[in-house]
This record gives sequence, C-alpha cells and structure tokens, in this order.
Amino acid sequence: MKKLLGLLFSAFFPFFAGLLSIYFLFDSYSWYSSINQPLFGVSFSSIVSGWFLSYFFTGLSLYCIWDKKPLNQLWLEVSVYLAQLLLSVIWFMSFFKFQNPSISFIEMFFLLPLVSFFSLRFYKVNKKTAYFLVPYLLWISFVAIINFSIVILN
Repeated sequence: MKKLLGLLFSAFFPFFAGLLSIYFLFDSYSWYSSINQPLFGVSFSSIVSGWFLSYFFTGLSLYCIWDKKPLNQLWLEVSVYLAQLLLSVIWFMSFFKFQNPSISFIEMFFLLPLVSFFSLRFYKVNKKTAYFLVPYLLWISFVAIINFSIVILN
C-alpha cells in the first residue's frame, strides 16, 4: 500500500504542475516567437518538452526516496520538493502568462538554489536519485541562461 501511495503521490504533483504550466502557456506562442532570443535559444516546443521531462524526472526521484525512509521522516524532502515544483510553475506563470522575462529571471535566483538543495537532500536518502536530478538541474540552469539572455536582448 505504501508503494502505491508513493507512486500516486509522486505522479500527481508533477502532473498537476504540468497542467498548470499548460494553462499559463495559452496565448503565449506568438509572444515567445516575437521576442529577441539568443542564438542558442530553443523553440517553444522544446522549452515545453524540457520542462515536462523535468517534471517527470522529479516525480520519479520522489518515488525513489519514498521507500527508503518512514514517511514521517521525509517531511523536509517532500516539502522542498513541493516548494521547488511550485517555483517552477511560478516561473512559467511569470515568463509565459505575464510575459515578464525580468521577473522570471529573478525567480530563478530562488529556484536554482532550491533545486540544488532538493537534489542534495534526495541524494542523501537515495543516491540513485542523482541520476534523475542532474538533468533537471542542468535544464534549470540552461533555462536560466536563456532567460537572462532574453532579458538582455529585449
């Protein structure tokens, strides 16, 4: 039962974050296509795909730690996990819905350290999670660089 609950919990939150992110994407394709972007920038669909893969990997990492400790000892890991997931949704909202790359870049100063902390906490519980979280941390860093470049170019 604990494994099933862990699987449901681990799948629900990234899925919900993905749905919220999709909501914030409505009507932003033309805006994103019209702004100045760096030469190494990525397409709208690549940004969306990268985030959704990131959400999947974070959910998988949460599931990997679920079985390693009693649930009441995972409150910090789960809280940090949910906080970083919320911040990633806020990034989507500020960048795409409000079309404000400056605010979304400032938000990255909170998201990147939180993702780093979340990755370290998960690593301490289950070292396998590092394999799922390194691409996520790299993706967030890459998005921050693109975000900064867009701020400078616009």
